[in-house]
Amino acid sequence: MSLTKKAQWKMYFLRQLKKFLLPVKMLVNFYTAIIESILTSSITVWFAAATARDKAK
Repeated sequence: MSLTKKAQWKMYFLRQLKKFLLPVKMLVNFYTAIIESILTSSITVWFAAATARDKAK
């Protein structure tokens, strides 16, 4: 499963949790623990593959 698909799938779960009227702090904790960790785990790969022009942005 691709990185974007994983993140989208987890965002789906976040939206479902929101429907249960969970406290915002709990939703933020879910985002930080599950979704953000997926994205940040690959940042070193993205940065290494980025061109000098991309890095200057």
